[in-house]
Amino acid sequence: MTLTNSQKRFNDNLIKLSIENNYEQCIDEWSFIEYIKKTDYDNNCLCGKPLIHQYYFINEKTEKIICSGKSCKQKLERLKKNPNSRKNIDLSKIIRMTNGIKNIGDFNLVKYCKRNFKIIIDFHLNKITQITNIKELYDYKMYLLKEWNSFFNINNLLDEIKRIENEIIETERLENEIIETERLEKKRLEKERLEKERLEKKRIEKERVEKERIQCKKNYIFGNSGKTLLWLVNNSTLIEIQSLLNNGGITEEQYNIILDKR
Repeated sequence: MTLTNSQKRFNDNLIKLSIENNYEQCIDEWSFIEYIKKTDYDNNCLCGKPLIHQYYFINEKTEKIICSGKSCKQKLERLKKNPNSRKNIDLSKIIRMTNGIKNIGDFNLVKYCKRNFKIIIDFHLNKITQITNIKELYDYKMYLLKEWNSFFNINNLLDEIKRIENEIIETERLENEIIETERLEKKRLEKERLEKERLEKKRIEKERVEKERIQCKKNYIFGNSGKTLLWLVNNSTLIEIQSLLNNGGITEEQYNIILDKR
């Protein structure tokens, strides 16, 4: 079967980036690592076709990363891989021609692989920056260590996780500080309210006691007169009051009080 230019370019480029020199053997060196959907054609398949749907593979032996499309005329034999492995993605399904998009032709494979590496790193950095809690950060860290650490150096990703973790911890600390400040302020205001309430009750009680004292004083029997202050003020004449004073029924001080109240 005669291969198209794009099919031949894919085969040749894959061999150049692999250890094995035989296409059927070198294809087993590659493992699927990530799928990214873009809004524009910002990367190209190993065959040269620009892509929106981008499937990334890594060669663990050469540490090179390639990008493949999901549509290509070349149909590869289905790979028999461990179903629990990243290699279970069928390359024959994703290496086909992208309809209507012009092939970019030959390109620099070294720059291409470096760009793919950066795309993968940026992809995960973007995911990491969207995480907002410690547990999710920890889970993502474990995922990177388990699934990606064997492929390439993930120290930059782990450093970013640590940075965001510190940010979250500091944010939570500040939030807790604000909450505690608000709690203390609420407690202070409540204490202040209770104190005002206590003082108001004390004032009211003082007024009540004073009123009772005045009332009792009004109802108090003056001297030997047999009359209360209130009765003497409202019902006695000056002659009667003077008579009480002269006869010792009231004192001179009581006499003056009665006159003041009249």
